[in-house]
Amino acid sequence: MSQPTSPGRAPEGVVVIIPALHPEPGFAGFAAQLAASFTEVLVVDDGSGADYADIFARIAHAPGCRVLTHTVNRGKGAALKTAYADLLGRRPARVIVTADCDGQHTAEGIAAVAAAVQAAGPEQVLVLGVRRFSGPGIPFFSRLGNGFTTGVIRMRYGQRLPDTQTGLRGFPLALAEPMSRVEGERFEYEMSVLIWALAQHIPILEVPIATVYHDAKNSQSHFRPLRDSLMIYRTILRQARSRK
Repeated sequence: MSQPTSPGRAPEGVVVIIPALHPEPGFAGFAAQLAASFTEVLVVDDGSGADYADIFARIAHAPGCRVLTHTVNRGKGAALKTAYADLLGRRPARVIVTADCDGQHTAEGIAAVAAAVQAAGPEQVLVLGVRRFSGPGIPFFSRLGNGFTTGVIRMRYGQRLPDTQTGLRGFPLALAEPMSRVEGERFEYEMSVLIWALAQHIPILEVPIATVYHDAKNSQSHFRPLRDSLMIYRTILRQARSRK
């Protein structure tokens, strides 16, 4: 787990949500350092189990960090919805940024996405942290899967989204409630959110971010290329049929 450097003047009033399953030991330091720059870091332990309890305990004791726990693995979408429900009950900030626990997202990228949401003012927007999928070091399945979903989204909805699978996203707190009602419990949830936003004519903005993969197989990710990709494609096709 690479440690974040300071993002400089990080936007105020921002909560960073990080769903986490079987994180690397350095994740505790990552969360604590993020909390020094943002209003709060809200981590959802998605059923990691006793072997990872010490990591989450260290996060929970870090100033500015909060940990919610699923006793069993329920999926990334379910973890995000758990976080949304918690934030809607407390309303500690005006902007939400979601990030991953596998080291792909930096503090600078998170701050850039949050700043784009705040720059939109009262407008309801969804901001995507967009990676680069050309050049060496990009896992084959990441390039292939993203290229396919980008093409389908453009064909069906008329908008080109170069990184449909990014987990780094930002939006105002007001969108958390309707987004919590979008279908999906696992990785397909994020695709469902994109389709929902397109259908609702919510502007989708893009912010370039660093492209960070630890190896050619993206081994720190819990994304299962075959099974999870099939769920995502099924989601796209089901939503497309419902629009006919």
